[in-house]
Amino acid sequence: MHLTSYLSNLRHFKFVSSNFWKAAKNRHDRYWAHRNRRLTPQEMTGSVSDNNFPKVGLQNPFVKEPEPCVLCKNNIPVDFKNVRLLSQFVSPFTGKILNNRATGLCFERQLEVHRAISKARRAGLMPRKSKDSRFHGDYSVIDERRIC
Repeated sequence: MHLTSYLSNLRHFKFVSSNFWKAAKNRHDRYWAHRNRRLTPQEMTGSVSDNNFPKVGLQNPFVKEPEPCVLCKNNIPVDFKNVRLLSQFVSPFTGKILNNRATGLCFERQLEVHRAISKARRAGLMPRKSKDSRFHGDYSVIDERRIC
């Protein structure tokens, strides 16, 4: 069978006709009408007495207040020359910079620490492949359970 005769026969099927697609769109729109409609201001504030509407605008009582990171809480400046502080954010085994999930720092301070460690490594103040052995016994600012 040639390709042209195959394509000409396709127009007889219902899934190619425009009426089929219009009907499918109408079915789709009817099914999703409750999702696509805009909420009124009363529904957004939750002042509508009908229980079928979702309560939008209420705060979640289970959300905890975010704790400030260690550096923000104690107002500690991040400097590339403070190698003792920076070495606490480096893995003692591989020498890699720990991520903010392990360190518990906020995004801004994690970025500052990352840039300071990179700058200190370029300046030759910190080793690249391991943690400086002078700082292995230091008290850690971060929680050690978060590293694993």
